[in-house]
Amino acid sequence: MIINQKFHTAIFNLPENESDAFRNIVVIFLPIVIGFRFAPELVTGIATGVLIISVTDGPGNLKGKLKTAWASLLFYTSLAFVFNGFLHDPLTSGCLFGVFSFLLAFWSGTGPLGVSLGIPAIGLMIFSLGLRPHDPVMFSVYIAVGFAWFQSIVLLQTYLWPFRSLQQELKNLLRLNSKFLYARADCYNPEVPLDQAYTKALNLHLLITDKQESV
Repeated sequence: MIINQKFHTAIFNLPENESDAFRNIVVIFLPIVIGFRFAPELVTGIATGVLIISVTDGPGNLKGKLKTAWASLLFYTSLAFVFNGFLHDPLTSGCLFGVFSFLLAFWSGTGPLGVSLGIPAIGLMIFSLGLRPHDPVMFSVYIAVGFAWFQSIVLLQTYLWPFRSLQQELKNLLRLNSKFLYARADCYNPEVPLDQAYTKALNLHLLITDKQESV
């Protein structure tokens, strides 16, 4: 009983990025452990969908995560059906992979949204080419189920703990503020070069500004 309580406390007191990583591992491997023996292609598609779409998850509130969920679901599901529909033709699928990869890589250079959606989309096509499913259309359905499975877990988690991301950002902000105060104290330390102390304080000040905007 004591061990279970300590395990529960350790998991839910992890920083947000570490607890999210633990959640992603569970969500990916749970379908594999349960159903790989009975429906290997089904659970492989679900796990692939979860693995791809988990990259798009980041800090935010329920409204922001709901918007991200709809955008990623529509985008990745459409890409999966279009690309996997031509897997039977190596020449066409190869050409599509080249064209889509170029466009997605170009899109990734336009901003954070392009990075969060573009790079995983290239990974989705690589997984489809490597796995070579027997029924590409049904495999696309399985991937879409993985997308929906992951996003439902994320939205449920955000609904139950709505201030989780804010609390984590505030903790990071307080940690940076303490480092900034130590850096400012070094400015009055004769043993520390003044230019080095100013540079460190300035860099921390920029980080604090970014964190404040995030909060």
